[in-house]
Amino acid sequence: MKSVFTASSFVKEIFTAGYPKLLSTIENLLERISRDTDVEGVPPALSFEGNEQMIAAIEIFQTAFLGLCLSRLSDLVNSVFNMSSRGTVPSKEHISRIISRIQEGIEAVQMDVRLTLLVLREISKVLLLLAERAEYQISTGPEARQIIGPATPLQIKNFTLSQHLQEIHARVTSIIARLPTVASDILSPALGTIYGVACDSVTPLFQAMLDHLESCISQIHDQNFGTLSMDAAMDNTPGFYLLLALSPQEQKLYAQGL
Repeated sequence: MKSVFTASSFVKEIFTAGYPKLLSTIENLLERISRDTDVEGVPPALSFEGNEQMIAAIEIFQTAFLGLCLSRLSDLVNSVFNMSSRGTVPSKEHISRIISRIQEGIEAVQMDVRLTLLVLREISKVLLLLAERAEYQISTGPEARQIIGPATPLQIKNFTLSQHLQEIHARVTSIIARLPTVASDILSPALGTIYGVACDSVTPLFQAMLDHLESCISQIHDQNFGTLSMDAAMDNTPGFYLLLALSPQEQKLYAQGL
């Protein structure tokens, strides 16, 4: 098989891209040989070691197949989250394409548990790459933390990015829910990283809101209402009006950013 791998690029490409079918064909052939030659009192036509050697003979194509899976997904992520276009949020179509490619990669190998787990390890690498690229797209600075007035373009961008990452997290989690438990063990760390970046993209704004709320509440607590009527107390409490003004901003932010 090594000579076939190195001698013919055409055969190499066919067997690499079609490795799941090649593996299934070899395994079915070995099973049929074992079944058809199962005669009492006669040694098996293929021993366990023989079976393992047959599988090992095509392992070179397995390595190439896993590399192909990684490169295809990585290239897609790199094109969607382009480092040269920071500040540009991918479209829903781009995100759907990434999810579909991940799903196709899993479905292509799900007939073999061992191969599925190997592919999931490559997908885990891609998800970590995606999280890294998405984190680079998060906008920071005063405009991203502004809490007075309508949501700014940077805030909307960060919220959109967060939504995209949550969509990837939810869809991939749903896909692996139908696989053995070990599949979740392999992808959970990478999915957790993606969810963390989704939260990080909106954390600056919510932290600014929290700080503002704490300031408003502090001003209210510092007021002496003992000698004032209710109307006079409200008229002389700037923190009260700041607190009221913040709620509409939150509503606008959710309406425009989500």
